[in-house]
Amino acid sequence: MRSDSHRLRTLFSQDQHHSQFLLVLASRLQEHLDDTLFIEIDGTGFLAMPVRCREQHDNYRSVGELLTDVVELSQKKQLSATENLIKALYQLQNTTKLPEHVFQACLQPVLNELQHLDFMGKKVGRIEQIRRGELIDSKMMWPLNHGLRVRQPLGVVIHDLKGKIISKAKVLCT
Repeated sequence: MRSDSHRLRTLFSQDQHHSQFLLVLASRLQEHLDDTLFIEIDGTGFLAMPVRCREQHDNYRSVGELLTDVVELSQKKQLSATENLIKALYQLQNTTKLPEHVFQACLQPVLNELQHLDFMGKKVGRIEQIRRGELIDSKMMWPLNHGLRVRQPLGVVIHDLKGKIISKAKVLCT
């Protein structure tokens, strides 16, 4: 398990920019690992855990691959990359059972960055998070399966400055 902690530090230290987001994510994830996951994972290690709630086209299968993708996506300043980063964080939360307050501390720097992006000439206005248990609203959400309520959000709803929806949140349903 100690080797996973070392690999986690190495993965995040490859980021030359040492963004605030990656610093927060690395420290919160390490705290969570120390508190809980070392007890729960088997001999394969934390980074080998399979990612839950992944879409078929996602290019990562394990937590280690997901975190490599997170580092790469965090360097890009396009809306699509930021949306994929947000999805990866939701998948990380679901897979590692990150408590909501830890997840929000990791997500907030990404949402702050998102606030400064443009999409096809439109400035991002309000960002709305989807919660588990909410009723599916097809105007704001892309359900990835059939159901009436959100089982797992995989994104956020992005509005422009006029309140029009620029991007819907992907969700898994129950």
